[in-house]
Amino acid sequence: MAKGDDAVRKKKNKVLRKRLNADPSTLSTRIAGIIAAKQRRKQGKRRQCEGMCFTLPTPEDPFNEGIRKKEPKANKKKKLKAKKLVSEMNSEKVEGKQKVKASPKTVVECLNAIQEAFVKDGTFSGNKAKPVMVNTWGMKFWKSCSEGSDVLETSGGSSTVEQIAWVVSTAAAMFTKKVKGDANPFLLFLVPSKEKAIKVRSVCKHLKGLGVQTVSIHSGKSLDQQIDGLKSCEPDFLVSTPDRLLELIAVKAVDISAISLLVVDGLESFAKDGSFEKIKSIREAVTGVPQTVIFNNSSDRITSSTQRKLLRKQFCTLSLYDSVTSQNA
Repeated sequence: MAKGDDAVRKKKNKVLRKRLNADPSTLSTRIAGIIAAKQRRKQGKRRQCEGMCFTLPTPEDPFNEGIRKKEPKANKKKKLKAKKLVSEMNSEKVEGKQKVKASPKTVVECLNAIQEAFVKDGTFSGNKAKPVMVNTWGMKFWKSCSEGSDVLETSGGSSTVEQIAWVVSTAAAMFTKKVKGDANPFLLFLVPSKEKAIKVRSVCKHLKGLGVQTVSIHSGKSLDQQIDGLKSCEPDFLVSTPDRLLELIAVKAVDISAISLLVVDGLESFAKDGSFEKIKSIREAVTGVPQTVIFNNSSDRITSSTQRKLLRKQFCTLSLYDSVTSQNA
């Protein structure tokens, strides 16, 4: 190459460098586009048309526009309801309270999983499925738990399927992944009978797909069989009757010392069959002060002595018929 050609090439390169370093507002549209494309390549970002070089088109999407098939109207309605519920739950944040722990998005995902499973297996009809997602009691319960308050439910009955769904969904949203090697459950759900344990387990099992493992322990199965079952998995939620749980604690088959949420379902039933002392023993096995939820299946007001033993000083009273009110134990 002649010497004159070298000089011409150097001059052109110098002009290009000046253009690249110049203010983009002073450049022509073509040069500014070239510079922008180069910067996107360096950052690993590409325009949709540039991505065609790397993604093969399909008959359904020949131009790689990412157009998906239109979703059925039913799915669109569910998504709109979920978005509305999340926005309502986000608007419930109160200034000066503890930071919300239970993510509304996770609560909605859990409720959707439970609702769809119940509609599929016939537990709910299509019309009955609506209250699981849109439930005033559930919204109030979520708000109280998210603020860190204990909850006393005084409707006068044991928990319903809808209430169980909201309790376990809120617990799942509050639940964080355990440290590796930590076998302590996050939620302990105490029930008065085998039948009630099966009912609660039938709701919790639908959260397995979301990473929440639930184990139910009660009479009807041998103690050795349940010990082996607990050894084979590390449950996140534990549903149990007081008698069987104390037996497992005595042989060190389960450790409940680090539970974060304690649910006592049917306080009046425990008091009548003499199991209340066993509940106090279980509570003493827990270190720290777990958040507590009590379903008092009696029309009578819970005694102040029971409040001091199970509930923290500040708690919320919640009913299917009334609004939430804060009380001191």
